[in-house]
Amino acid sequence: MKLKVRAWEPEEKRWLDVTGIHFSISGNTWAVYEGDKCYRVEIQFWTGFNDTNGKEIYEGDICKWQTYINDNDIDEQIIEPIVFKLGSFTFHDFALVESMPEAIEGSTIEIIGNNKEISEEENPELLNK
Repeated sequence: MKLKVRAWEPEEKRWLDVTGIHFSISGNTWAVYEGDKCYRVEIQFWTGFNDTNGKEIYEGDICKWQTYINDNDIDEQIIEPIVFKLGSFTFHDFALVESMPEAIEGSTIEIIGNNKEISEEENPELLNK
């Protein structure tokens, strides 16, 4: 799997176009470069998977996941942020699935936001995970 990251700049509240990373870690912040300028940022890693629409799924993305009984009838639906725990990417509170490959097989998954972009005032249920 190819290692991909994206960087959230918390002061300007925006994603950076990362051109370089300084690997000296201090807590949960990293130093990355956008052009010649250096920023202290929060890094999110790519899971190695894309959603149903072909969009890359990153740690921190909030996804709607649906399984089906047959082609049209929804069996189960959850909306959860993607987290990295116990050595794999998974849904925050979904204990029945061990990893992303198991969650995606035979289901649809759609990114509906990211924990950095969604307002806690507007969607507290998505961020209190």
